[in-house]
Amino acid sequence: MSYTIKGVKTFRGREGQGFNATLCRDGKPIAHVDDAACGGCYNWRWLGKDEEALFKAHVKQQLPAVEFEPEDHFISRLVDELQEERTLRRWCKGKTVFRLRADAPGSYRTLTSRYSTAAAAGLRKKHGELLEEIVNERFVKQEESCLT
Repeated sequence: MSYTIKGVKTFRGREGQGFNATLCRDGKPIAHVDDAACGGCYNWRWLGKDEEALFKAHVKQQLPAVEFEPEDHFISRLVDELQEERTLRRWCKGKTVFRLRADAPGSYRTLTSRYSTAAAAGLRKKHGELLEEIVNERFVKQEESCLT
């Protein structure tokens, strides 16, 4: 079973950033969820009772240590991951984005030049084994796999 989110729309609420999204299991919509950003728990609209039970069992297995609203915590992680991917894609349009192994989690470095094989080769030569990832290549590989 694979859970993903689609159609995420974010907005500013009274107590931070809120969102609306569709939760999918294996690519099929199973619930609509939103965070009104007013300090309360998330609102869920399930498209089937069986789906709710399956999702809760999955979350309990994935996040056994989370006691309060584990479903909200799980969705929050998916939204955060999606937001990070959107940001990285935007940065990759005009810059070369990379990480070194010693960098703090979630931090990235950039070259002001656009990504090219020459820029990638230069980074590999300069940083060698310290280079963890050239983020632009992550998205190039994803796009190539979608075309085949």
